Amino acid sequence: MKKTQPETFTLDRIATPVGEVLLVTDADGAVRAFDFTDYEARM
Repeated sequence: MKKTQPETFTLDRIATPVGEVLLVTDADGAVRAFDFTDYEARM
């Protein structure tokens, strides 16, 4: 079995006029997840 390195993600919390959102990006800057803080569990 070939071993691969785990991916690295960055989590940013951003304040918006309608509530705080969570933005998850990968090492290349691609968006992997985006949702409101209230729904963090489903990310």
